[in-house]
Amino acid sequence: MLQIEKKELRDRFVRERNDIPATIRREYSDDIFECIRSLVRYKISRLILVFVSAGSEPETHRFIETALSDGKKVAVPYISEGEMSFRYIGSLSELVPGAFGISEPPAGNETVKDFSSCLCVTPCLSVDENGVRLGYGGGFYDRFLSEHSGVYAAAVCFDELISRELPCENHDIRVDMYVTQTKCKEVS
Repeated sequence: MLQIEKKELRDRFVRERNDIPATIRREYSDDIFECIRSLVRYKISRLILVFVSAGSEPETHRFIETALSDGKKVAVPYISEGEMSFRYIGSLSELVPGAFGISEPPAGNETVKDFSSCLCVTPCLSVDENGVRLGYGGGFYDRFLSEHSGVYAAAVCFDELISRELPCENHDIRVDMYVTQTKCKEVS
């Protein structure tokens, strides 16, 4: 029953996000990532884990380039055999087509093993005020965050897609913060 509800929510939020004009999404994305760059957590992190945006997601490409120029190490998701790891990249030009049609680093790039002093920027379709994140249903980030409990996670989302309360199952891992085009909010 809960899975049906989550699927319906996913479909709804994808439609709503797709309805935001591309030029507006780019402006919102710039605001979201400017907020992230202003965070003390960003400033003290040596490593930024960040998804490579696709479709109507908040656009991460400029943020990745900026983080690299800020002297941060950047790692992006790599999916193999149903599991997600993070691999370092030195530029966007290294990315190749990967799982689910999403760009990822080539298989030869070094896998991150030390997650100390990092900030993980997570995708979502929606997030609620308690840090419950509605992802795409693969469980990749829930598994990663449950295995690396010390990693500070910030979900990025457009204001229009913030929920009052989302369904939460035992395996769902809450994020520490969510960031929209108008707010950076830590959750307790």
